Order: sequence, then C-alpha cells, then structure tokens
Amino acid sequence: MRKVLWLPVILFIANFGSFAYAHLARYVLALQNPYGLAAAPPDLVTLYGDHLARMAGGDFGRLPVGSQPPILGTLLEGMAASLGLVGLAFGLSAVVGVALGIAAAQVDPPRLGGWLAPLTSFGLALPGFYIGTLAIVVSLWLIFRGLPTPLPVGGFGWDLHLVLPVIALALRPAAQIAAITANLLVDELKKQYAVTARSVGHTWRGVRWRHALPAALSSVTLSLAGGFRQTLAELVLVESIFNWPGLGRLIAQTLVAPSVFSVGGADTGTYFLHPEILAALITLLVAVFYLTDVIATLLARAADPRLRQVDSLTA
Repeated sequence: MRKVLWLPVILFIANFGSFAYAHLARYVLALQNPYGLAAAPPDLVTLYGDHLARMAGGDFGRLPVGSQPPILGTLLEGMAASLGLVGLAFGLSAVVGVALGIAAAQVDPPRLGGWLAPLTSFGLALPGFYIGTLAIVVSLWLIFRGLPTPLPVGGFGWDLHLVLPVIALALRPAAQIAAITANLLVDELKKQYAVTARSVGHTWRGVRWRHALPAALSSVTLSLAGGFRQTLAELVLVESIFNWPGLGRLIAQTLVAPSVFSVGGADTGTYFLHPEILAALITLLVAVFYLTDVIATLLARAADPRLRQVDSLTA
C-alpha cells in the first residue's frame, strides 16, 4: 500500500521532469543556433500549469503539422502496436525461460545441467539491438547476392513482420529467466525438506514438482517481472531498428534529433522534443515499471505463505 500511495508523487515528478527537459533542451538548441533570434528562457511553471489545465479539460494537444492526428490518438496507436509486440515477446520469453529452467534443474544429485551455462551466456550476450542489427546486415547481404529475404526486417504488420522483433525482445529475458529458475530449483532441491521427502519414498520428479517448484514460485515470479522490465527497456532500440510504429520508436523520435538518416521518414522531426508527447511517454513508461514491481511483489507474497507469515509477525 505504501508503494501504491507513492505512485502519484512519482508520476508527477516524471511528468514534470520530462516536460521541463523538453522545453529546456529546445531553449539550449535555440541558443546554439547562430542564425536564430534571441531565445527567452521558458517559464516552466506557467507552461506546465497551462498543460495541466488543458489535460484536465480533456485536451492533450495536437502536433504542429495539421495533417497529423491529435496527440492522444498518436499515443493510443503507438500503445496498441507496442502492447502486441511486448505481449508476444514476454509470453515467449516466460514460457521458454521457465521451461528451460525446469529442464536444467537436474536431480539425484541436485545440480545444474551442463548445457545451461553456455546457452544462457549466449542469450545474455545478445541484446535486442544487436540481434536487430545482425538481421538487417544478413538481409542486405542476401539482397546484394540476389537472394530473397525470408523475413521482413522493417515495417508494421501482425504477420511475419512480428518474427524478428519478437525474437530480438524475447531472447535475452528468456536466458535470464532460465538461469534464475534453474538455480532456484537446485537450491530448493538441496534443502532438508526435499531430502526428507525423498527419503520417505517420494520420487525426485515428484519432489521437484510438488515441493521445490511451489517453494521457488515467489522468486520465479520476481524473475519474470525482471524479464518484463528488460523487455520494456529494449523496446526503444528494437522498435527503432525494425521501424515498428510503437511507443518505443516514438520515445526515440522525441529524444533523438532527426536527420536524413533517421528511420521513419521526414515526419520524425515532428516529435523531436515535443513537451506534451515526451511527458506522456515518460510518465506512461515509469507507471508501467512501477506497477510491474508492485504487482510482482503482491503475486510473490500470494505464492509464498512464508512471506505472509513474516508480514503478520512484523505487524
């Protein structure tokens, strides 16, 4: 409950900080322009007060280009694209990671499978942006050789366009979840209650599924939350590399100055240092990170009665 009560304060700090950063960065850029007019420092209090008043009235603003949709519509479109991508990537990493972790927890005697270390090291050494860059390089090589590319490496679509972005986002969290799950299970299998259960006639397979896995479930839940946060953290670079029109690419377009080499065309300059869009994006990202931690903590306490006993004794 304390974490939930702190949420409005944290969101306000994130919203005001990102809003102020956009205005101050634009002011600094204006000062560096030798051909521009003399820039006046922004009145952040007045500007932010007007921004809050407009939001209270349901007006989230509109982009400078008249043909562009309102800011709220742009954010909702990006959110829909990112939710689908993140949902598929996290679901894949969670299923694969937990399955590999359970398979790697060897029994009789309890130990880690020898194949887990090289597999997880390989996965953890490949961040999403590296996989995306490698996929683009391979595709260009195939094009130069006159060969067809098996998968699209850019653009939006709920079809084969999802394959490479999902793999790029899911590989590293899956390796992390697998390593944590396997180590947790092995630690539980080495404890006295597991040895006692084995000595009274339970099979190692039964001990692993009926005793060790439920005991480690709370920690596995926290590792899944860490994998979800890692997926979100890589969303900015992965969406930018694959030109996926989600919130991650939108954040990159608001923070990185446009150029002729920018991915996404000439419209990328529309979002650069836009205060309302940047404030909304950073606030949403902070809220998701914070709520992920709160939900994971509640689920971990629900999965492990020992944590609830500790809370009751502390109270």
